[in-house]
Amino acid sequence: MKKRLLLIFLAILVVLIISCTTSNTGDSRGFYKYTGNSALEAKFVKDAPVSSEKEYYETGELIDVEAELSNKGTKRILPNTVRLRLTGDAIIPNFFIGAKEILFPLSLDPIDEQTGYIDTRIIDLGPLRYIGEVTSRRSKVITGQYCYYIPVVVQTNIILSDRQEVIPNENIQAGDNPPSGVQVTSLSQEVVKVRAGDAFGSMRFKFTIENAGSGNIVDDLGSCWDYEKRRREKVSFVIKGPYPIVCEEGTVVLRDRKRIVDCTMTNIDPTNLGSVQRDLIIILDNFAYLEEIPAVTIYLDKKYS
Repeated sequence: MKKRLLLIFLAILVVLIISCTTSNTGDSRGFYKYTGNSALEAKFVKDAPVSSEKEYYETGELIDVEAELSNKGTKRILPNTVRLRLTGDAIIPNFFIGAKEILFPLSLDPIDEQTGYIDTRIIDLGPLRYIGEVTSRRSKVITGQYCYYIPVVVQTNIILSDRQEVIPNENIQAGDNPPSGVQVTSLSQEVVKVRAGDAFGSMRFKFTIENAGSGNIVDDLGSCWDYEKRRREKVSFVIKGPYPIVCEEGTVVLRDRKRIVDCTMTNIDPTNLGSVQRDLIIILDNFAYLEEIPAVTIYLDKKYS
């Protein structure tokens, strides 16, 4: 009887171990497939500045202002590729003094594919001192911007086949794009066609580059603060696939925050077709991305003796 109970106990233990191992593996894949519309997130650190009407700042008091940067992607963010600044009233000298503009000198590690750990760093954008006149309690909104250069590497697939029934309506899947405001939001393809007398075939495909985030595309880091909403958003791209690819242009201007690009894959071996997915990599580059730091409201009151 004791031997039977021992065997039952061991069987339950094995099931539990297998279950835990499977669960952890699933979490790892989930972290690797993290998606979103921001490669880099920035927010003001809690209580730097303090946002509470009950914990107001007195006239002339130093106001700590710090931003927290978080790398949400699977690629390292290199030093000197992120710029930050305060905006609005914080940089008007009749109101505040002490605002800093920062070229972030450090790197940020990529998201850990096994644990989901996100590398974060704190950067000081102050402290501020309010020098305007205060006769009674009032509020001020602290705003800021950050701008960064991070190329977008989209890893997706195509199928080289002369049979329409195996061609998908949409090739882009969840996780094909890294976290980014600029993404390839759709990709469609045709069948491989071989003209009579030709030794090789060709396949036409189209993909859409879109500003899917809340920010704006700027030319480069040097022009971050010169952006105007009426300025055209430009993105360059490079495509790598199993055969040579020719596109209508290598740099496109987005209209209404998106642009469809028409390409043709050439020199395809017609004896090597099938329903197997083939890797297609699209690299979006030669731009910087400008985003707003979520605003924080602070409260000010005159100093009482």
